[in-house]
Amino acid sequence: MGVPGLWSLLEPARRPIELEQLAGKVVAVDMNIWLHQAVKSRAGNSGPQTYLAILFRRLCKLIYFGIRPVFVFDGDVPALKRSTMAERRKLRGRLGDKAKRAQDRFLHRLLRRVAESSVAKSMVSPNKKKSKSGEDDG
Repeated sequence: MGVPGLWSLLEPARRPIELEQLAGKVVAVDMNIWLHQAVKSRAGNSGPQTYLAILFRRLCKLIYFGIRPVFVFDGDVPALKRSTMAERRKLRGRLGDKAKRAQDRFLHRLLRRVAESSVAKSMVSPNKKKSKSGEDDG
């Protein structure tokens, strides 16, 4: 999303600064980026609200340095991006379905092997039958 070519236009004016230099200033925060990064970074972490902790820490850091954040949400997804996002969603769905089917096949094969092994171990060979006295008949 965003404005096409914006970053290349701003590149010549870019310079790294320390957070302390922004003390007392108002800074716009692109919440779509923060939310996306927070959700993606919590992928391996436990807890359904880990992303909230990530957002909270970022906010606390800004406040600690005396920065006044203004949260910006860029509104609806543009029509051009909407079709791209729909395609990505379909692809994720197909890949998820494919992974689920592969997982089901693997589990089915594993259960089958365990069952076959269990049955084979429990079967008594016909020439190894025990008599009532406990001795082999064969």
